[in-house]
Amino acid sequence: MTTMRPFFAFAKTGLLGPLLGRQPCSAGFARYSTSLKPALTTKPRYCLDVLDYKIHIEIVGDGPRPVVLLPGAIGSTRTDFGPQLDKLNRQLFTIIAWDPPGYGFSRPPERTFPLDFTKE
Repeated sequence: MTTMRPFFAFAKTGLLGPLLGRQPCSAGFARYSTSLKPALTTKPRYCLDVLDYKIHIEIVGDGPRPVVLLPGAIGSTRTDFGPQLDKLNRQLFTIIAWDPPGYGFSRPPERTFPLDFTKE
């Protein structure tokens, strides 16, 4: 049995510290069809490598006040926060939205399944 590890490593670097290591997510994403409008899926994407997880983030604006948007139960950056990402004042706020592992454009955690996983 594998144990899940926490994927937040903000204790030593502060909230924005891990964002400094972001990189474009042009590679490593599976290509899935989506019902989202093309305009919603053509924004720049960034990835953070945090404790072996690839976390998708979207950063909009460069204002002095950071706002972190956390999606709900089964949401993602664009499904939960599309209007906020598009319309909040980008000169006043730096808006950071992330997709939890396995949601949106973030990769799910690596795990193995026993041979009898689908039994019954």
